[in-house]
Amino acid sequence: MTWHTLIGRSGHVPAAHVGDVRMAEVEFSGNVTVVFSYALVLDHDGAALLRVSVRSGGSVSAAEGKRRLREMWAPLGVPVTRYSSALSRAKDLRRRWPEAFPWARAYPLVTAWGAAALWMGVVVPILDHLFGS
Repeated sequence: MTWHTLIGRSGHVPAAHVGDVRMAEVEFSGNVTVVFSYALVLDHDGAALLRVSVRSGGSVSAAEGKRRLREMWAPLGVPVTRYSSALSRAKDLRRRWPEAFPWARAYPLVTAWGAAALWMGVVVPILDHLFGS
């Protein structure tokens, strides 16, 4: 099984290493709550090998994206189950599968505030020193 990211990274996971696939819906809250559907590809020990999402856009509805996400695992012959939990935020799923959700994805607001503080505290003073009058 091969995979590719939107930015061009790629990799390979041998089909024999895939134990099962869990479908999860992850809620990202802010000013607007957004729900993303993911397929978590797990090995035989339950560790996440890969997190896959299907983007819904102008030509793909959310329901169609979920259907595609479920059906793409049929050639592997592995069980595809729905993961349901009372806690469906990325940081909650990160506690169970830390390899599937990077820290910045699990804590987007803290990451954004940290990036802004770093920019204002480090980059702006350097730019001011270099180009300031």
